[in-house]
Amino acid sequence: MSRITLLPLILLPALAAPAADLCALKLLVTDGQGTPLSVPVELLDSSGAPIAHASADQEGKAEFCDLRFGNHSLVVGGDRCNSVIVRNVRYVHPEPRTVKVVLNFCIEAPSYDGTVCTFYFRLESEQGDPLPHVEMRPSDEGRTWTADGYGRILKLLPYTKTATVSFSAPGYETRTVPVKCDNRSYHEQLVKLKRQGK
Repeated sequence: MSRITLLPLILLPALAAPAADLCALKLLVTDGQGTPLSVPVELLDSSGAPIAHASADQEGKAEFCDLRFGNHSLVVGGDRCNSVIVRNVRYVHPEPRTVKVVLNFCIEAPSYDGTVCTFYFRLESEQGDPLPHVEMRPSDEGRTWTADGYGRILKLLPYTKTATVSFSAPGYETRTVPVKCDNRSYHEQLVKLKRQGK
């Protein structure tokens, strides 16, 4: 009579499949018309220290696949004007984040091919308050210019010319300042007026 020997069945644990490598953060950068922009992007940790850099490609896409715990910030556009900072970006595993950023167009200072300069004056009180409706009179011109309600005046001056400009307003002492159109085509100048009797 034959004997049947039963061997104990040993179950080996199945090898777990490795988890998919999810990219934590994806970025899409466009202008206001939806055109992709290739710009630098910087990732900051919760203390504001930079920890990674990337560049959006020709499709406006960039990735940061490994984010640490906590909130992060994104600086999109580098040092260009109208760059954008996206704050408090957090990755919660396993949900990848997609951030869409729109960068507005830069407005450049006007250029007149070396023929004239643009002077942008801001008129303020000594306390820093805008002074509306201040009158500006160049010494060699017969007319005056008046500031708007926020104390702003724009004036063109021929290249290489030096002029003296006076600013006056009721209740304030008249102030005279020299201006010169040099090798810069755009000038910004703050002018503060002092109240009379002080």
